[in-house]
Amino acid sequence: MDAKQETISVVVRLRPLIERELNSCCKEEWLAEDSTVRTADGTKRFCFDGVYGKSHQTQALYTQAVKPIVTSCMEGVSGTVFAYGQTSSGKTHTMYGSVQDPGVIVLALRDIFALQVTRIHH
Repeated sequence: MDAKQETISVVVRLRPLIERELNSCCKEEWLAEDSTVRTADGTKRFCFDGVYGKSHQTQALYTQAVKPIVTSCMEGVSGTVFAYGQTSSGKTHTMYGSVQDPGVIVLALRDIFALQVTRIHH
């Protein structure tokens, strides 16, 4: 196992504004740039292991940050993935998703069953 698989990674996903926010003329306060999140006015900047903006699909986040953990778990190594954030920050959308953009849980279950079927047939 390499060092990256043995560390804690912090990945941030910025959700798009929801209809209620758009209707009340809210503005985006945080912007994603490569591996940083910055305030819209540029006064604050924070670095993370991965940053996903409002236009990113959950699949991209899953492939980078979660799939290696799922694969390791299927090989017997313990792993944990959790979503943390304030109310309405997008945790449920990221974890459950939608029909058009499946969440982390759906994607992980697909991989778990695919890996299990592969093992049964070999």
